[in-house]
Amino acid sequence: MRIGRYIFFTNNVSGMVEFYRHTLGMKVVAPPEAMDYGPKDWVQLRSGSFEVGIHKAGKPGCPERNRNKLVLLVNDVSAARSRLIDCGVRMGKHHVASEYESCDFKDPDGNILQLSNR
Repeated sequence: MRIGRYIFFTNNVSGMVEFYRHTLGMKVVAPPEAMDYGPKDWVQLRSGSFEVGIHKAGKPGCPERNRNKLVLLVNDVSAARSRLIDCGVRMGKHHVASEYESCDFKDPDGNILQLSNR
């Protein structure tokens, strides 16, 4: 596993992209052609090998709940999920959408993490 990206869920996609792009100097890698990121549901930025995902929030989160997630990149989501289950980690559902696979889980403090194959 390697840390690949951190996803921020927000209702302010434009403001978040502006901050990470212009203030912190990250490069937008998806979708690169957009000029107005406000209506986008997903914007991906990169600095070196680390990525930040800006994801439009579907519904407001509870104030005490962190909806952001750290994404761990793996070649085989199913195998990594099984290994974590063997270690006693409660894993969420294994999602498969075409070639993309993911599975969410929580650390001991309730922070959300995700296994992903991309």
